[in-house]
Amino acid sequence: MDMGEVALRYNKGQSFLFGSASSVQMAVYRKDVQAKATDKLDFWQSTWSKAAGDSFDQSAYDPTKPVWRIELRFHHSVLQDFARGAAQQCEYGSSLQGGIWSHIQGVSNHLTGLWRYGLTGFRLEVQGDRPSDRFIDPMWQLLMEDITYFKPVGDLLYKRVKKTPGLGNEKNLMLAVGNLLSLYARNRFPPKKALQCLKDSGIYDDLCAYMERRANADYRNFRESEILEFVTKALQLRTLLGKAA
Repeated sequence: MDMGEVALRYNKGQSFLFGSASSVQMAVYRKDVQAKATDKLDFWQSTWSKAAGDSFDQSAYDPTKPVWRIELRFHHSVLQDFARGAAQQCEYGSSLQGGIWSHIQGVSNHLTGLWRYGLTGFRLEVQGDRPSDRFIDPMWQLLMEDITYFKPVGDLLYKRVKKTPGLGNEKNLMLAVGNLLSLYARNRFPPKKALQCLKDSGIYDDLCAYMERRANADYRNFRESEILEFVTKALQLRTLLGKAA
């Protein structure tokens, strides 16, 4: 059994863990117990005492009651999925979004959206009158909709987009293309024959997609004839540099 894919309970029901560490994981545990064990209880009690209760002049914190903490832990690969999803909705592309979602300062602007995404995935439900009736627990609904971290969620739809085959693997692609072109130059292939061999190699579609992305980045349309120009120049360069000898 993969223990990372199931719900785990620790310390006589004081700590619960749901989900996989390689994806999205939710931890629910007694923060007051953990703070006492790490000798940080004074710090956390001063923080909790600042939380407003039912009335603004009264703290919500009661030292005689347990304090539960809910943590949502996102693997870095999941954050990159969100970066690709954001790039589809924004005017700027995946490179900029990838940079935004790769460090804490950029991700901190999306904490509210990530919080709601996580609570939607790990949803606490209650049973209705009929077996088929299930509803979101009112407390869970409050946690999903009432909590805002620094910034509101905004108009961005938080969705994960998986990396498609060939995308994000440009280095390996161009290494393979370069090795093939060196081989074709060594065998004195003319450009059109070398191009046909590339088409038969199984990586031609990835090469076209790569060239098209580069053209779009330069705000111009991609023409397939550009690949023949690229192959011609590459063969000539290898011949001049002696790599085809």
